[in-house]
Amino acid sequence: LREKEPRKERRRAKRNSARLKSAVQGHIAELRLNRRRGKRIKVGYKINGIRNVNSIDCTFTIDFKVFYYWTDERVKGRPKGTVVDIHEPDLFQPELIISNEAELSLTHWEFQVKDPKTGLLKLSEYYRGKLLIPNMSLHFFPFDVQNLRICIKPHKKTIDEVELHPLVDEMAIEHHARHEWRVIGSCTAMYATNPEHSTTGKVYSSLHIIVLVERESDWFIRMIMLPILLIAVCSLCCFAFGVDDIAGRMETAVALMLTNVATKFTVTDYMPKVPYRTLCDFYLDVCFFCQFGVTLSNAAIFILYRALPKYAVTLPVVGGTHRVVHIVNAACAALAAYVLLKLNAHTFFRLDAHRKDVEEWRKQALPAASP
Repeated sequence: LREKEPRKERRRAKRNSARLKSAVQGHIAELRLNRRRGKRIKVGYKINGIRNVNSIDCTFTIDFKVFYYWTDERVKGRPKGTVVDIHEPDLFQPELIISNEAELSLTHWEFQVKDPKTGLLKLSEYYRGKLLIPNMSLHFFPFDVQNLRICIKPHKKTIDEVELHPLVDEMAIEHHARHEWRVIGSCTAMYATNPEHSTTGKVYSSLHIIVLVERESDWFIRMIMLPILLIAVCSLCCFAFGVDDIAGRMETAVALMLTNVATKFTVTDYMPKVPYRTLCDFYLDVCFFCQFGVTLSNAAIFILYRALPKYAVTLPVVGGTHRVVHIVNAACAALAAYVLLKLNAHTFFRLDAHRKDVEEWRKQALPAASP
């Protein structure tokens, strides 16, 4: 009986959960049916140029066109191509804005009738300037990929008044020359804003035009990561010095550490200022601390040499009798080399997993135009 009671309670709980789920789904369906549908605004675009993607300021410079289509009964019967005054009384105005603009200017616009039978209107706007990058993740810098967004939303009209939808027939992105960033393609995404982000609790329709770009990492590898790695490898030469030559060892180790610091100061303007460590930061930090460990081990080996100058042990694996200070010297060299090899292997496997994610990310994009 005691075993049957928990079973009954579980069954009762499942039935109650199913009833609650059904009631919630019915309530959501009822809200969708009762909600007044806003005027549908179809959005197309053409991106002419992207440059100056700034990882430090989280901005990029762009030249693009946006096309808005909607119907209005008041323009029915007007000839196709008729220019319409955007401030004409009683004409519907969606009041659309670019919400992530930084230094954006509207260079030109056109407003005309496209279909006299349905009253279809087309508003074309030409923009040039800087946009903010809302979500810029630099964890894999300099092997990162970014979503550069053009965020479009109504200024005051809620989702019950204006709904934004992508126009598949008018989505284009021109070919771009390869420099620091390579343009992969573009896509669109529809959103409804969070009412908690509005002082009045309103919900707005939002459409994001997303340009997918990939950073060209070759320069950063050749000019930052590879030189730092070679400097760290050169510091291993200290273990080839005599164990009693503390002056030569310390002079070489400290000089290479200062070279590492000078190199980091030289390239600091090209590194993103973020509150977390990027892949490049991690790589450079491990190389630097490996050099720091080599410097300290030189002092420790010399102290051991002074304390046990002639103490020796027999190693069955290697064979023969060897002085302890020489064994410790070889062990420190092997440990430092292992750290550097482990660092490169760790970086390789992280990038391999990252590349698989990037391939999935690329499939979401519309391809950029051919040159």
